[in-house]
Amino acid sequence: MNTRLAIATLTLLIANVSTAMATTLTFPNTGNGSLVGGTIDPNWTYTNSQGTGLAQVLSPDKPNWFGDWVLNDATSSWIGVSATDISSHGFPLVFTSKFDLSGINIATWNITGSWTIDDGGVLLVNGNFIDFQGAGNWGSLHNFSVPTADLVPGVNTVSIVFTHDDNFLEGVRFNLAGTQTVVPVPAALPLLGSALGVFGFLRRRLS
Repeated sequence: MNTRLAIATLTLLIANVSTAMATTLTFPNTGNGSLVGGTIDPNWTYTNSQGTGLAQVLSPDKPNWFGDWVLNDATSSWIGVSATDISSHGFPLVFTSKFDLSGINIATWNITGSWTIDDGGVLLVNGNFIDFQGAGNWGSLHNFSVPTADLVPGVNTVSIVFTHDDNFLEGVRFNLAGTQTVVPVPAALPLLGSALGVFGFLRRRLS
């Protein structure tokens, strides 16, 4: 009975350690979870020759939009300047969003994702080059990873900057590969030490 108690106690404490080691964050995938064309995405802004505004969800399976685009899904959707105006109103054309890494150990992170664009452009994080996609690559999502050195311990900025813009059917699609998990090992060590201490105590009692 005492052996079973010792094992159960250790298992509970280790489970608590595992819980303490996991922190999840949510990132601003384009579309903000909506598949409905015209929905405002509060996390992404655009800048073009006429000014700045909030991006809108675009539906490639609807009339007036390009059917060769990779279709929207539950992870992310295409966004653009307007769901009812197929023009972009010219250079510059940039889409921007932010994500917050405050309070985490950036060195433990491995951030990956995928994106695409029509017509073509570069993906930047905090002004650092991450990837380039040329015109014609909008039929699929393209993987990328963000080097730890490009991240900052606070608010980070994602920018998608158009290098090719024919002022006709411009849009972007961006997502990170799910919610990422960071493991703050120093915070978990005291709990693990407690678990091992209790196990050692109970083992001596059983000897």
